Amino acid sequence: MIAPSCLVAAVLLIAPPGLFERAQAARDALDYARARALAERALEAGGHDLGATLGLYRLLGEILAGLDQPDAATSVFARLLALDPAASWPEGTSPKIVQPARAARARLAGRRLGLGTRRVAPGTLRVVLEADPLEMVARVRVRCGSAGAFEAARAAVLDLPLAEPCPRADVVALDPHGNELWRATDLAKGSSPVAATPAPPLYADWRAWAIATAVLAAAGTTFALLHLRAKAELDEVNRDSARREFTDARALESRGRWTALAANLSLAVAGATGLVAGLVWLRGGRHEEATVVGVGLAGRF
Repeated sequence: MIAPSCLVAAVLLIAPPGLFERAQAARDALDYARARALAERALEAGGHDLGATLGLYRLLGEILAGLDQPDAATSVFARLLALDPAASWPEGTSPKIVQPARAARARLAGRRLGLGTRRVAPGTLRVVLEADPLEMVARVRVRCGSAGAFEAARAAVLDLPLAEPCPRADVVALDPHGNELWRATDLAKGSSPVAATPAPPLYADWRAWAIATAVLAAAGTTFALLHLRAKAELDEVNRDSARREFTDARALESRGRWTALAANLSLAVAGATGLVAGLVWLRGGRHEEATVVGVGLAGRF
């Protein structure tokens, strides 16, 4: 079973449209009474996915906190945290919001909504309501691909039919309005999710070496130009030595030495990292089709 730990509450609401956005706009305009009415209407309209449900509970709790109703805000935040214990607020959030949220977390004492799924027979998925501390679940829906969905009323244990073959069953817990409260995917024995191709470690990725080469080459070029500038200024001081201070020449000579050293080191290391980038690419570290242009860097200042 694959269960989501946290969903971002970037909300795309179902009909009636715009209620979340209107509630949010009213809250931002400090019209908390109107914002509350709109948020409650949105929840009662139902049909929201899990991310939208989380977003609405979060918004409604903040609105109630703004209305100086900490007990009501605590109750709503408890619903949010029962679904998403990782929900948090950024540092600097108003104590009006933070305090009810802390009270809600303390009220739950680590409890959260949880269901379990397993195949008990061909064509049958058992769904166990493991924990529902606030008794939010009204129905459970299971869907197997495009074969349609089957819903059943809340029960401690439900044996739901599946259209076989069903390698992947999507299971959703719903509130009385049809808002999603929990979602998971049950995989048939022998099935496995498609694994994402892991990213190569940094040292095995030719692009990392190529970027290092480019940065070092740019630094070496910059130091080389600074060296040439210092050398030109030193030549000018030497030509006009009768009117220039000896300390000016010493300072320019020192600048010329360290910029030459920095340029030589940067270009030498750039050459080495460029060679490594080419070798990693040739040995299979490219991980995708690519065209490589080799650049040779050499020089001494």
